[in-house]
Formats: sequence, structure tokens, C-alpha cells
Amino acid sequence: MRVLIAAALAAVLSCGSAVAETGVLVLSARDETAYARAFDAGDAGDWRAARAALANASDRSLVTHVEARALLAGNGRPRRDAIAGWLTRNPDHVLAPLVRRRGVALGARALPPAVEGRERGANAASRRAAD
Repeated sequence: MRVLIAAALAAVLSCGSAVAETGVLVLSARDETAYARAFDAGDAGDWRAARAALANASDRSLVTHVEARALLAGNGRPRRDAIAGWLTRNPDHVLAPLVRRRGVALGARALPPAVEGRERGANAASRRAAD
């Protein structure tokens, strides 16, 4: 599980997320536990439990990553409006191109664009942090 959280943190950091001046995002023990439970529940396909675990995280930096994983999960059929809403809020998230492809595969039309790799600037999380 720590590897999964580390990978998610690396994805967030590579997108320019708001982090401490050292460039390292450190989760509190409570947040680490909440995210571990969320990722474990997601791995088991229990997205309701994953959402409940996220409610216990005060640091919200990985919430969009867990949400994206839920939208991408093969064991469910996310609503098209949920995909469109997530893409609207997170167009330059590292998983946005995959979420958009999933929406298209499910028959969604007129989805917001997703920013691909090299086109991605500072991600939405860092823009929100600057506001």
C-alpha cells in the first residue's frame, strides 16, 4: 500500500502540485491511514468505502487521484456526467487522458478535453492553491 501511495504522490508531484518548500508532500499519520484505506478499498472494488475513507483525510491532494481510479475501474460503469464533471474540474490531471478515453468508450459525447503529457502545465491543484 505504501508503494501505491508513493506512486500517487509522485504523480501529484510531477504535475506541479502545491507542496512544502522542500518539494516533498508529507502526509500526517491520520491522512496516510485514510488514503491507505481508500486505496485498499478501491483495490477491492469498494468505491463507497473508498469515498468514506477519504472523508477522514484533511489533506485533499490525492482525492482526485482516488476519484480517477474509481472512474477507471473495470468493475463499474461510471455515469457519463460523473466523468464529464471530473474532467471539467481536473483537465490536466495526469490521469485525465485515461478518464476521457474511458468516457468515450462508454459512449459519452462532448466531453471536456484532457491535457496530454507535455502540454500539461501546473495542474489544477496548484492553480487552486494559488487562488
